[in-house]
Amino acid sequence: MSEYSYWDETYIKIIVEQDLLWINNNSGLYLMEEYEYDFIVGVIALGMER
Repeated sequence: MSEYSYWDETYIKIIVEQDLLWINNNSGLYLMEEYEYDFIVGVIALGMER
């Protein structure tokens, strides 16, 4: 099994910057096409500080 993510960059792009283009390019469509996922789900706790 190969690693497909750098977690520090992932945290910054998703949680801190909320970079929708990066999210789509690096997790959404990428994972769905590369690994044949049917859907991707992201969860964040209400009231979570960035």
